[in-house]
Amino acid sequence: MALRHIPHPVQNLRELLDNSHYKIIFEPDTAYLTTIKNVPSGEIKELNDLSTSGRFVYLRTRDFPSYSYLIRNGDHVQIFDTVTAMGFMAQGFSESGRCDFYWAKQAFLPFMYGMIGQKYSPLTPAINARLSRLFEAGLYNYWLSNQVPNITACVNTPTKVTMKEAIGINNIWGVAVIWTAGILLAGAVFGLEILHAKLRANSAF
Repeated sequence: MALRHIPHPVQNLRELLDNSHYKIIFEPDTAYLTTIKNVPSGEIKELNDLSTSGRFVYLRTRDFPSYSYLIRNGDHVQIFDTVTAMGFMAQGFSESGRCDFYWAKQAFLPFMYGMIGQKYSPLTPAINARLSRLFEAGLYNYWLSNQVPNITACVNTPTKVTMKEAIGINNIWGVAVIWTAGILLAGAVFGLEILHAKLRANSAF
């Protein structure tokens, strides 16, 4: 009863759209913005509509050290691809030694890196086979971990966080309520037992 719950306020796109408190950081001139602008309906269309309400903030990912405080303040979120997000969080961990950021549960805008080649080229099956072997062997993740320090440090952060703070009425009120209710209930039962004993004594005469 003395544990404090620390909620994650944004876990999906719907919560982000409905909460006008949050501003959304995008990197300008990316495929993501192009995709968002061309979606005709649904939540992503609603997301694009926010661009005219002043909730979009355009910042370059390379400028992370100068604007990461916006996200730490709790009133900004950033939308980008998984690899960039991992690098973003890894850089924050390298600077502070803490995982100050978290992933939302919903991945609403999948994006895949790829190679462009000539249509019906006989090289395509050979390239696909070799890329598949590369990923299956774990070479991509190995290269990524060597390129970006602490790339996996904050990917699987714990769901429970231990906080240390002085005990006060604000964090033990639940215990006080249960203790008070138990005392009152025990007093009521004790009184009923005395009353029951008197009634039995009177009926014996």
